[in-house]
Amino acid sequence: MSSFLSHYGELRARILNCTLLYFVLFAICFSFAQDLYILISIPLNIPSTGMIFTDITEVFQCQISLASYCAFLLLAPFISWEVYHFIKPALYKDEVVLARLCAILSPFLFIISSIFVLEIIMPFMVKFFISFNNNMNVKFQPKMDQYLITFLKLVTTFGVVFQFPIIVSILVKIRLLTAYNLAKYRRHSIVVIFILAAILTPPDVFSQIILALPLLLLYEISLLIAKFIERGC
Repeated sequence: MSSFLSHYGELRARILNCTLLYFVLFAICFSFAQDLYILISIPLNIPSTGMIFTDITEVFQCQISLASYCAFLLLAPFISWEVYHFIKPALYKDEVVLARLCAILSPFLFIISSIFVLEIIMPFMVKFFISFNNNMNVKFQPKMDQYLITFLKLVTTFGVVFQFPIIVSILVKIRLLTAYNLAKYRRHSIVVIFILAAILTPPDVFSQIILALPLLLLYEISLLIAKFIERGC
């Protein structure tokens, strides 16, 4: 009972630390919310005055949402490290190495996925969809909240997808998955990947492809990681 209370007290303290740090980071991000929105709007290649809002609270809500996301993004490495230190006493020596690696790579992959969306995915999407307007006499004026929703949806989707090597590493380590199975079912996985891409993205072929390609690359990376882990076992 005392051991349980001790672990419960430690868990509560770590959660409290993460919560307090989140609010601090949120306050900092909110103070730069306008600059952050201008940053994520770069793929649109239009001045900030070219965007519109139709609700009196829309600008404020967008700043709140963006500040919340950025605060979580900055907090991710700290959360990962807190989780690692909490579970570390229950791990074997070889498991500690893998857990430490996951704690470092997981937030790193999430941050990389956000940069990937901002620098590659969004510019290609904007250019692709606006190209349909070449022969039409209509003016493109993006709505603030809709653009932010699209951006955060893509960032969240890719953030989860980029965790695939971490998930595979854990499954291989606990022997629920092997490198042989990953290689054997590669063709089946490609089909599943394109199905998932179709489900997770808007209903157009372009969005499905730009999500499927990183997934295929991550699958191959995961296969290499699985082989490396098995050799070390």
